[in-house]
Amino acid sequence: MDIVFIMEDTDEMSAIEFNDMKSFFVSLVSRMIIGDTAIRIGVVTYADGATTVFPLNQYSTGSGIITAITNINQGSNAYNRSSRYVDKTLKHIQMNFFTTANGDRSNAPNYYILLVKGPSAEGKAAAFSSAVRAIDSSEVFIVGK
Repeated sequence: MDIVFIMEDTDEMSAIEFNDMKSFFVSLVSRMIIGDTAIRIGVVTYADGATTVFPLNQYSTGSGIITAITNINQGSNAYNRSSRYVDKTLKHIQMNFFTTANGDRSNAPNYYILLVKGPSAEGKAAAFSSAVRAIDSSEVFIVGK
């Protein structure tokens, strides 16, 4: 199975909340069997836009993934952090993350695990719903307040 952890990185996220999110993902990884023929993990952060922190094929051990997640810094310069555009993030993942070049395997199901502090940016509920429906053959898990 190929899994993307999706981390909110808006201005609304306090340092404590961001670190709690990292701790949650570290806890999940510590319970998984990670490897090239087992589970692969990658991470995307988002706000007004999205960026891949590391692709599925960058780390092949649980300890490597845990270290990488622990070292993620809040406040990416890759996007404006003022709004929450989950729809853009899901499109980024579909188009740029789950690719063969990034380690996506055609014989492994794709899973999205999204942690959010709140709803998508104002007026974006329809775009978010449309983006979720556009995800083929994947499972989406959304955890938030």
